[in-house]
Amino acid sequence: MSVRPTRLILITWLMGLLLIGIFAVMLLRFRTTLRDEIRQTIIERDAAVLRPVALRQLAQREAVPVSERDLLAAVLESAHQENMLGIAVFDADGHALQFAPDSLLLPELPLEDYLQLLKGESISRYSAHFPLDRYFAGVTAATSAAPTPVLEVLLPLHGRDAGKILGFAQYYIDARSLAGELATIDARVNWQTFGTLASGAGLIAVVLGFAYVGLSRAQRV
Repeated sequence: MSVRPTRLILITWLMGLLLIGIFAVMLLRFRTTLRDEIRQTIIERDAAVLRPVALRQLAQREAVPVSERDLLAAVLESAHQENMLGIAVFDADGHALQFAPDSLLLPELPLEDYLQLLKGESISRYSAHFPLDRYFAGVTAATSAAPTPVLEVLLPLHGRDAGKILGFAQYYIDARSLAGELATIDARVNWQTFGTLASGAGLIAVVLGFAYVGLSRAQRV
């Protein structure tokens, strides 16, 4: 029993749409995974830079006999760096010791962050709209309403004995340049994704077109 041309066209279209749909779903899932991995790598980059800086500051202060509180305060020297909004230092029990600048409201270390830091892991969190008025004094709600990207980095601190955690450091960094970099990465990933999707859909259409022509010719024969 032969298949009518209109029915053959409908079957070909349905097969094409099904294949394109499957290809699009797989491609978008891959795109999401790739985008998240790239973004996380970029976000964690500052932690990889700050950690050796903080340990070097501790080592320099440790050369002179000082109390543990004064030793941990050495990382506050980075508060004067460009794009650094504030730094807080915590002791080994997670209690706030010192912070800079003075406008930084009393910081706290959440339990889940504390447990992760105890494992020697650093934490990097990017917020595209950071509530500055909740963390810094003198910031009005109107000012905080404007999008303010901020990167929060938490690091475990140790002295000469790498196995003994002395405390923790919490950094708040102006992330406007990071926001631009992430937006550029998103745009590139989106462009490549949709370009690949268009190329794949076109290739599927060509293959199905040849298949339709071949089936039509075989049917006539």
